[in-house]
Amino acid sequence: MFAGSGQDDWQGSQRHLRVQYAIVSVLANSVDLEEAIRQVLKIICQHMGWDVGLIWHLDKQEDMLVCLNVWKEDSFEIEEFVDACRKLLYEKGQGMPGKVWQDKSHVWSDDVTQDSGFLRMHSAEVYGLHAAFGFPIILANEVVGVIEFFSRDRKQLDNNLLDLLQATSVQLGQFIERVLAQRDLRSAQVTLADNLHLQVSVAQLGRIALDGADLNKVFMQAAHQVVSLLGVDYCTIMQLLPPGRSLVVQASVGFPGDLVGQAAVSAGKESLAGYTLIVDECVLVEDLAHEDRFKTSFMREHGATSAMSVVVKGHDSPYGVIAVYSKAKRIFNDNEITFLRAVANVLGSSIARKRVEETEQRTLLLEQREDFTATLTHDLKGPLLGVNRIVELIADGKLGDVNDQQRSLLLQIATTNKRCLQLIQDMLDVFRYEKDIHSLALVQTDVREIIKSSVTDLSPLALNRGIDIRVDMSSDFRMAEVDQTSIRRVLQNLLDNAIKFSDSGKEVTVKAWSAGDKIHIAVKDSGPGISQDDSGKLFQRCFQGAAGKEANRGMGLGLYLCKQIVDAHKGEIKCDSKESVGSTFTVSLPACPLIESII
Repeated sequence: MFAGSGQDDWQGSQRHLRVQYAIVSVLANSVDLEEAIRQVLKIICQHMGWDVGLIWHLDKQEDMLVCLNVWKEDSFEIEEFVDACRKLLYEKGQGMPGKVWQDKSHVWSDDVTQDSGFLRMHSAEVYGLHAAFGFPIILANEVVGVIEFFSRDRKQLDNNLLDLLQATSVQLGQFIERVLAQRDLRSAQVTLADNLHLQVSVAQLGRIALDGADLNKVFMQAAHQVVSLLGVDYCTIMQLLPPGRSLVVQASVGFPGDLVGQAAVSAGKESLAGYTLIVDECVLVEDLAHEDRFKTSFMREHGATSAMSVVVKGHDSPYGVIAVYSKAKRIFNDNEITFLRAVANVLGSSIARKRVEETEQRTLLLEQREDFTATLTHDLKGPLLGVNRIVELIADGKLGDVNDQQRSLLLQIATTNKRCLQLIQDMLDVFRYEKDIHSLALVQTDVREIIKSSVTDLSPLALNRGIDIRVDMSSDFRMAEVDQTSIRRVLQNLLDNAIKFSDSGKEVTVKAWSAGDKIHIAVKDSGPGISQDDSGKLFQRCFQGAAGKEANRGMGLGLYLCKQIVDAHKGEIKCDSKESVGSTFTVSLPACPLIESII
């Protein structure tokens, strides 16, 4: 997805989207059947690498397939073959078109000159035609025509062509039927106008996606279009969350309140969306009250009666599900199913494009970061490490005898160097977060375990200063998706500050609890507190309050870096302080959604 084959997949999906858009545009703007068919065949052949294209239409009165039109390159002189095709009539099961009609499925031959059942074998051999492919045009589960392609090359089965025809054959069949059918003209015109509206809507959504719109905008546009054009009451677009056990709502229309990012459903058989992922096909429900394949209570509570859902597919795995619900009982027809699938295809292509763009941008930024890091490490970190090693050798008497006073001074130098090394590391981390090129390894975590280990790590410092650390953590604490190393760094920084700014014999308190959709961790000290003037600047870069300046501690990057890390987790850090009483720093992070079936 991120490079190589992912880029090729994305480019392939964009090419398909453009071909679909071109075909829909031809069908939407043409009234002449012959010219429209010729243009459609030309578009497919030129984009997919075929030399000849034909469309056969089922003459229901004669119960035979007849050739509607043929396209070929002007320079490719095969008039005898074309004439033969125009004169032929195929019965069900006869030749390649008849077999496609009979089986209601595609037929592929890598060399028709070796196929005795191919009626035009001699003519194909004369003009050097080898590979052939036939695909049914199906409406209402009945074959109404066949589209056929030939190539001078021997070809293996082309899945890209299959995908394209599956996405466009229904529209093509409807166009042919619209032009040829004369029965019940008024009803036919209304139906076809509605279907054309759906096609144009998909094309417009595809254009928005191609223009690089934000994914959330594409999702909401898609949800609103689906509700409006299908005449349903609700629409949800849900994303499959790692590791694949739940889906969260990314776009929603029709429901009271805001479900986006808040409502989650099971990815198993307990929900319509989960069941859709499992069967990997369109799921239709005429009456939710009598549905026993999955739970439906939430939807019925909102008055929904009928439903339809399809998978939004990614290159390697499904992205999620788009589902619609109607309060009125209804049966969704083939046109509506095709429309929802087409919308899902546009969403899948949009997601693939966005991920490729993000990957390319991140790769560039990572390269810049690596250059910066290598230079800074070489110029600053290396010499300091060398100095530390020399100082340790001298202090240990490896280079000659040293007295106690000299050893004490050498150890002070080593301690100062270590502080410099830590400042360099802080500067590097600040750079990463400011440039938004940090890499968070997010894992569902019980943050209480990080709190325990942080308290354990800093207990010797607290003991040395005569500080007691008290921990109070609720039993119903919720999981959170965090980078464990980064959150540990935040907690250790806050604990270190609390211990160092508290007077000997005092107490530092760590409290953790859940409330609403967040988890909260509070670190309270018994220090001098922070003035009102300083409290508004605490999290600014390189800011030090009065107490920090007196203690001559660091460059004022600690709390700034804490805020960068918490912000990267979409959380919040704040401080409540009273002078001469102490300060409480509270970190709030999004909790993982509670997984329960609601749809």
